Amino acid sequence: KSYGGFGSAPKFPSAHNLMFLMRYAHFEKCDKAIEMVEKTLISMYRGGIFDHIGGGFCRYSTDKQWLVPHFEKMLYDNALLSIAYLEAYQLAGKALYAEVAESVLDFVIRELTSSDGCFWTALDADINGEEGLFYTFSYDEIIKLLGEEKASAFNKHFGITENGNFEGRSVPNLIKNKKPERDEKLQELIQVVYHYRKNRHSLHTDDKIITALNGLMASAFIKAYVVMGKDAYLILARKALDFIAKELTDDEGNLYSVYREGRSRLLAGIDDYAYYTQALLNMYEATFEIKHLKKAIQLAEKAMANFEDKLNGGCFMNDKSMENLIIRPKERYDGAMPCGNSVMGYVLLKLSRITGKQDIAEVAKRQTEYLAKVAGGHLSYGVIPLMMQYYPSTEIVAVAENYNKLDSLRGKTREFCPNTSFAAKFTQTPDASEHSAFFRDYSIKNNATTYYVCENKTCNVLNKL
Repeated sequence: KSYGGFGSAPKFPSAHNLMFLMRYAHFEKCDKAIEMVEKTLISMYRGGIFDHIGGGFCRYSTDKQWLVPHFEKMLYDNALLSIAYLEAYQLAGKALYAEVAESVLDFVIRELTSSDGCFWTALDADINGEEGLFYTFSYDEIIKLLGEEKASAFNKHFGITENGNFEGRSVPNLIKNKKPERDEKLQELIQVVYHYRKNRHSLHTDDKIITALNGLMASAFIKAYVVMGKDAYLILARKALDFIAKELTDDEGNLYSVYREGRSRLLAGIDDYAYYTQALLNMYEATFEIKHLKKAIQLAEKAMANFEDKLNGGCFMNDKSMENLIIRPKERYDGAMPCGNSVMGYVLLKLSRITGKQDIAEVAKRQTEYLAKVAGGHLSYGVIPLMMQYYPSTEIVAVAENYNKLDSLRGKTREFCPNTSFAAKFTQTPDASEHSAFFRDYSIKNNATTYYVCENKTCNVLNKL
């Protein structure tokens, strides 16, 4: 109640819980739900779990205030949280949420992005076996670095005290700061402290490249591109997806899970297929390049052929070709990140709506029926496709000369509209009808961009959204 989040301590960010609540707030016009989300997002930002010096979020908080974290930084947490803050910005319109998301993404670019354009897995928490030494400061240390006057302002702003808040040292935070806004002078001091911290110690990087996590992080950068319009975010997402296609996919289109030191290892699990396919769908709705939709369809079909439990529903974690397994487990719990079954439910339903293909719709129906059966457990992301089925949906199909003629549609995609699917057909490029049944039926009217807005199987034809 005082600091948001779920439970007392330890407290995990659980960004997918917040995503569910934002959709509930949107569909049910529930102010209480968005209040819960905002309380949590603001409290996490003000706490020490957010790195106020270098950006990004640590793994979890050891206390109810979000003050002292477990200092390891995970790629998946920062991907999910950046999406959550961006969605909150879309829903509530408060600039702080966009600023936090940008800070998180900047951290990922600086600290977790390889020269190949893919994303590493984590930053370690320890220095010589001592956790938190990298991220904490003593009061006198800051005075020595910045001088008495500047250090006094810096220490007061970030709650750095002589007694400290973690083993005699201080985790920078804004919990007791009544006016946490940053001005230009403070930003300059933060940069000085950041570079000092970076030179004082170094952290080990877990440089594994995992397909599922790279798909998730690509989705976060795509979301940021759509919401904020920065081309650099789209470029980063493209590089990650291209890397998966080149280094983690074999000649038969099979995915691999892990890449390190020039080698791909382990056949991909359902999580890898689900998150990569989700990113491809996100990329399609951001660019309307048909190759991403085509690839998403191929991967979804392969995933269901190799992972679906046709007898009991849902997807196994492991590929059916792994015959040496004693059992094939099936995950039905959204833990630190949404499980493959939850994400695949979203992917299949989204694909069915973008393509209008009956065979995909049937597979999506089987997957959501399975999610409905197991949703009594901790499956907040898995409930999202169920909400998409329950609440009214909208499909918007644009027919235009080219992508540059879609100003009205691009404006719509920047809004928070979680049950709207977007597709586009361009008259200047080859026909894409084989990938979407919708495309065959819609044509351009009066030589001007035409929008087909379909709700409850009824479509209106518009020239502007």
